[in-house]
Amino acid sequence: MSDPDRRAAARTATLVAVPVALAVAAGAFWYVNRDSEPGGSRPAPVAGPVTVSPSPLAPAETEPCAKLVGRLPDTVAGQPRRWVSGASGQAAAYGEPAIVLTCGGPAATFPPTGMLWPLNGMCWYGESKAESTVFASVDRAVTVRVTVPRFYEGQLIAEFSAPVATAIPAAANPPAACAVPTK
Repeated sequence: MSDPDRRAAARTATLVAVPVALAVAAGAFWYVNRDSEPGGSRPAPVAGPVTVSPSPLAPAETEPCAKLVGRLPDTVAGQPRRWVSGASGQAAAYGEPAIVLTCGGPAATFPPTGMLWPLNGMCWYGESKAESTVFASVDRAVTVRVTVPRFYEGQLIAEFSAPVATAIPAAANPPAACAVPTK
């Protein structure tokens, strides 16, 4: 190969390699920064486990809870799922501060005038606390609770409705306010 041919081949390789390298760099930058918000308001992900105190499960609750935990999504509200210690077969956690789902335990109680949230085939009762809102299923045979820190906005409880509705059977007598109108 002559010197001019080598230069032409080198120029062609450079013309191809530089745009490809820039595209890869831009893609890597986007991938690393895809979840960040302007001003850096979103906390950095936490790799450590979330400790959850388990509720004693009745034998009839064990299988539905394990089924539910296995069906939960990998992310909720854009937050990755985290490892849970203490209640691994009946709990899941997402993000930091942690959004925590627990399955099993005592039935949800709510005042007769309490606000019920029918969302995606489920009925939830929400109770506001100082730093979070705790949603409890009121129309399932096994109670599911989701604690959502005030840090998060929106009705992300809806993201849990479909997995809960498919894994946990409906209660025999759900509250009348949860009844779905029929035509």
